[in-house]
Amino acid sequence: MIDVFTPTNKVLMSASYLNPNPTFPTLRIVPVEKLVPHERCDTARTLSLEARLIADGVLRNPPIVASLQDTEGDYVVLDGANRTNALKTMRVPHILVQVASPGESGFDLTTWNQVVLGISPEELLALLGGIPDINLKIDKRPGLIPDRMGISSVIQVHLPTGEIYTAYAQASDRLSRVQLLNFIMDRIGKSARLDRTHLQSIDILTGLHPDLAGLIVFPCLKIEEVIQMAKARQMIPAGITRFTISPRALRVNYRICDLRAEGSLAEKNALLLAWIQERIARKGVRSYDETTVMFDE
Repeated sequence: MIDVFTPTNKVLMSASYLNPNPTFPTLRIVPVEKLVPHERCDTARTLSLEARLIADGVLRNPPIVASLQDTEGDYVVLDGANRTNALKTMRVPHILVQVASPGESGFDLTTWNQVVLGISPEELLALLGGIPDINLKIDKRPGLIPDRMGISSVIQVHLPTGEIYTAYAQASDRLSRVQLLNFIMDRIGKSARLDRTHLQSIDILTGLHPDLAGLIVFPCLKIEEVIQMAKARQMIPAGITRFTISPRALRVNYRICDLRAEGSLAEKNALLLAWIQERIARKGVRSYDETTVMFDE
């Protein structure tokens, strides 16, 4: 563990939110209405988060956003869709976010895989086989699907038996593929439990879950693709994208009453800057270089 700030390593933040120090995340307060989701929200998760936000009175971890580079000044929410939706439901006008820029060092996108539980592998295949807009083919190639959302495959299904099936979309345009992906995951979600995982081997999962039906693997995505889909308001299912950014602002615990209070956006960002400087002066900000495992989430 190291101090982020020392007398020779001060953070300089201007009114234009420039952040020349790569060891400090870019934090900003923006209008909630300017945030555009790239994935669908989980209603149950949103309600749970809303209750927690009301009880705690603070926003612990700011959502990660990136500019849509449009004339409206919108941002795409890359991580934190349910938190954002909860604050919208609470009618909080402004929100604290961490701003990321595509191409910057430490900003990356991978995809989660989804574990299907509670039904049999045969039932899982039957659910997919009943969808008229896909071709389900057994895949004899080892490994994971390499192509992207704009190509032919929509998902790949790894069964406990070792068989691998790939679902190919009949439509060629991206919108149809996104709609089909949402339909597939909705259909499976109504009959089975879904749990996201970074594991890529179904062999490990077989020993962990006696009711394992299969492992769903999604095509790779690029950050630019996600931004373009958000611009077009084409939302993908929740639990697919996994955005990582370093440094990441966590446990900020910014008061919701300050986000809800009267005042202009400029005034609130000035208060945010003063708050950050006060936290720095009290040595209340720490950076961990090592991999950190937290037990109080």
